[in-house]
Amino acid sequence: MMKVWWAALFSALVFANPARAVVTYEFNALSGGYNNYGTFTVTLPGVPTSTNGIIGYEIPASQLTTCQAGSSGFGSIPAGAYPCAFQSFRNNDSRSSGSGDPYDIIVFGVDFFNQPDVHGGLFYYFNSGAFETAGHHETVLLGAQQAGTLNVYFSAVPEPATWALIILGFGAIGYAMRRQRSRRRSTVHYRVSYAG
Repeated sequence: MMKVWWAALFSALVFANPARAVVTYEFNALSGGYNNYGTFTVTLPGVPTSTNGIIGYEIPASQLTTCQAGSSGFGSIPAGAYPCAFQSFRNNDSRSSGSGDPYDIIVFGVDFFNQPDVHGGLFYYFNSGAFETAGHHETVLLGAQQAGTLNVYFSAVPEPATWALIILGFGAIGYAMRRQRSRRRSTVHYRVSYAG
């Protein structure tokens, strides 16, 4: 019976769903063409993928873990802190740079007008593939005019079905061990001696 339980546990672990990757992005806008600056952190269930071309993968400000934005002033926009607007991720975008080369782009959104849908956004260009590569990345276009950094972290989170199989497996092992122990207790040994 114990062999059956071990076989069940082994098959549950082998055929369990793989863990899905959770990605955390830490972006830091060091400078911008409109004198804006800021940072944001966001954790996503996977690598963001542009689904509608030029718009990219948009993340509402409410889904950001942290976000700070501001400006040192330009035109009619006074210097000061401003709320963050939605942030846009454009992966492998070859249209926005003007050169035709593909880049991973973050459009850093700042709500200068107190209207989250009408905001200023500056483009920060990273090497193509930065969104799906763990580590530290720096902007590659426009130099100090629009400089920024991006840190990418991946972590694995088991699927719910995997958790269920693991718990089931531990329960099966506990049941088998308890049954084996009770079987040992119920075994009675007799010693028979013959008087000769």
